Amino acid sequence: MNIKKGKTVLFLCAANVYRSRAAEALFNFYSKKDKLKCKAESAALVYEDEPKNPLVEKVIKEKVTKKFMPKNSPKFINQYIIDRADLIVVMNVDLPSFLKQFHTKGKKIITWSIPDVVAYRYDFTKIPVFRKGISQIEEKVKELIKKLKQ
Repeated sequence: MNIKKGKTVLFLCAANVYRSRAAEALFNFYSKKDKLKCKAESAALVYEDEPKNPLVEKVIKEKVTKKFMPKNSPKFINQYIIDRADLIVVMNVDLPSFLKQFHTKGKKIITWSIPDVVAYRYDFTKIPVFRKGISQIEEKVKELIKKLKQ
């Protein structure tokens, strides 16, 4: 899977609070580190207007510097965001059906199976759960970058 420099990978999850935000930060970090010259963006497929999750933000910052953190609040998907994407990564097998309302013809769409843990939003005892999930996302991002470089 070869992607030309300057292309955009779009990560989608239900609320753009945990999985897709982590994937965006990690992709941008490793893409720059590996000189891939691609960028990532992320958005929500199901829920609008969700606040940032302080636990997620804390755990992502353990992996990447602030420079690579998504600067915006969680955002909801729209056609404009999809049109900018060259590759779309949906974070869970339950979510692709939500894409049907958008024009995605000609877009490469892949699906990962990363479980959501949003229920633990403010329970700091659950930080290990977030770390485990973000480590899974990190491994998938590294695999993706390796494939994109081929």
